[in-house]
Amino acid sequence: MSGFRFLRIEVDRFQQFRQPVVVDGLDAGLNVIAGDNEAGKSTLLRAVRAALFDRYGSSVGERYRPHGAAVSPAVKLTFLLDGVEYRLEKVFSRKKEGGVTLQAADGRSWEGPEAEEYLAALLGFAYPGRGASRPELQGLAGLLWVEQGSAHLPVALTDESRERVQGVFEKEMRELLGGDRGEALFRRIQTLRDHYLDKRGNPRGDYRKLQQKAADLGQRLERLREALGAYEQQVDRLDRLQGQLAQYREERLLERAEQQLRAAREAAGRIEALRRRIGSGEKALAQAELAWERAQQGWEARQARIGAMEKAQRAVATTTGQVQRLEAELQPLEDRRKELLAGLTALRGRSRELEAALRQARDARALRRLETERDELARRLAKAEQLDETRRTALAEQATLRIDEEDV
Repeated sequence: MSGFRFLRIEVDRFQQFRQPVVVDGLDAGLNVIAGDNEAGKSTLLRAVRAALFDRYGSSVGERYRPHGAAVSPAVKLTFLLDGVEYRLEKVFSRKKEGGVTLQAADGRSWEGPEAEEYLAALLGFAYPGRGASRPELQGLAGLLWVEQGSAHLPVALTDESRERVQGVFEKEMRELLGGDRGEALFRRIQTLRDHYLDKRGNPRGDYRKLQQKAADLGQRLERLREALGAYEQQVDRLDRLQGQLAQYREERLLERAEQQLRAAREAAGRIEALRRRIGSGEKALAQAELAWERAQQGWEARQARIGAMEKAQRAVATTTGQVQRLEAELQPLEDRRKELLAGLTALRGRSRELEAALRQARDARALRRLETERDELARRLAKAEQLDETRRTALAEQATLRIDEEDV
């Protein structure tokens, strides 16, 4: 992969790049891309790495979508390799719009999986079985490509990459280790080794502390990676939910849900009004109970007077004077009877009002309570009517009584 350099980079709909971004005019020497924090420098390099080493149909392509957007990220690279100019265009998606095209300046072209396999052979890397690409699969590019925050990580290589690196180092070392320079280098290496390792090859001093610290940091890094994985899963879930929300909005489901919510609120208002009516019915029922208590007191007084009247009727059988006195006492009782009849009529009217209130207030518990009280009131009313009938019968029997001189 000698003589490789980028000529042009185009990124569209990739993470924070919602609009197309183009970097052109890259030179053969050192190229510096500068910008403010969060301007997208790391995202630009991530897009280049994804276009080279990730498959277009992999699930990892969903991570490259802009937040909350259901689009397909696209990356275009123009690079020069061994004097041949290539143009790579990759769209990350599992749907029909996903794909990859590789074109050479000499007229050759490849598409789809064939283009990916040819690119892997051309650059000397391998695709992962699943998920995102890893540095150890990226050949010499993975060895030399250092992302922000990953310089401290160990370098892992495949057998093919290791052979290439070993061949380069063997050539360079043969040239370096010859003569006095090689001897001086050996002594320097021996001095450094004695400084960091003991005779058995075990770490010593600061190197040992740094190794322990590196192990602790490695464990911490592993925990952070697990947390990052969980976070990425949450981000993926958020993207899916936002996609569903966009679909709901397109189908006007949200508007219908809001209409249902308004209808539910109106129903809740009607229920609240019914509850207020039930409260009014309970107040009316309390007043009816008070009226019933008063009627009960009147009924008890009436019962007492009926008992007194029965005693007077028994006294009529023994003396005319007692009959006349009882007749004189009967007139106030008759007036009281009329008053009680008027009260009875009022109670019947009140009973009809309660029945009307019962028809209006259909709340389950209040309805059962009103019906129970109505039945009790009807029972007592029937009992009162029966007693009044008994009293009228007694008056009729009293009117038929005749007391002659013999009886006197």
